[in-house]
Amino acid sequence: MKLWMASYEDGRKALEPGIERIAAFLGGRYTRLSPQASGRADYLMAFAVRFVRRMYSGNPSAAAPTVSSLTRGEQKACQIIFETLDARLGDEIELMTDHPRVAHEIYGLYKFRNVGDLAREVLDDTCQAKIDAGGFSQIENPLSCAVLIMKAFAETEAHATGAPSGPKNIETTDPKFIEWQSESPDPDLWHQMLPELNYDIPENVQLLYWIVRQPGCDRATAAGVFLMLYGQAIVGMLKDKSSAQFPGSLILDICERANSQGFARQELSLASIGYANDQRPLLNEMRRLFEERSIHSDENVPVPVGLFKDVLSGRTPQSRYTAHSEHIVSLDG
Repeated sequence: MKLWMASYEDGRKALEPGIERIAAFLGGRYTRLSPQASGRADYLMAFAVRFVRRMYSGNPSAAAPTVSSLTRGEQKACQIIFETLDARLGDEIELMTDHPRVAHEIYGLYKFRNVGDLAREVLDDTCQAKIDAGGFSQIENPLSCAVLIMKAFAETEAHATGAPSGPKNIETTDPKFIEWQSESPDPDLWHQMLPELNYDIPENVQLLYWIVRQPGCDRATAAGVFLMLYGQAIVGMLKDKSSAQFPGSLILDICERANSQGFARQELSLASIGYANDQRPLLNEMRRLFEERSIHSDENVPVPVGLFKDVLSGRTPQSRYTAHSEHIVSLDG
């Protein structure tokens, strides 16, 4: 048995003690999880599996499974959690580089892994509160970091359809990138890459044009590009002047498609790339700006009503690939 597997089982037993161990805690209101003999908080692996399974199954009393019952995605996440808990100074950087999808969570887990004893009865509530708080709060707690690592791999596994048909690593500046994506479109990857790419790189700018023109471009992805480029500053301006250069030409493309053929794919959320899902207040503001700026409405950049009239509260992207380091795309795992 591999070391992480043995450690998982030790952690699972510490998290959910048997009847004979429970008896020892009777009379006390809380039972506590002390650091294990290894010095690692190995129970975090079993806790993360249990938390995510409870989330998806709707069964709030589901127990952590034995190591032999873990799915491949759960095994991968447990290995990452174990290696982070066991990492020495500098090892966390290598782990973050190897697993860019969960790099922030790895760093948070590494930094806060030595948190003190926790009452077993309040683990789930503490974790849920941190996840609900979002932002930095959720990566300043080892419970939520472990769960977010587990959740990322569980979601990818749940939506996987066969083996990935692409390279292990590729740069978005490589002409073969668009060739590959034309043959094997991955709209979830396009969405995830928006805040990760460096748009001082001309090829990345051209990639944005390509993405918003694809039939499979998600409405939230187009909305994300619009917000990222501060498109509201261009709405209502003359089309001829706006389309002469970037980003006006791209904003015009998005607005015209949003109000004509639209973006049929509507699966993803804006929140997953850092924007509020509900942009209707901005839509109202753009309508006001359009009235102020336009003289002949058919000559002005239109308000993208089709983009923002409904709340964009879909799911997070679940590609097997992750964009990182300004222009690199890597296969996870």
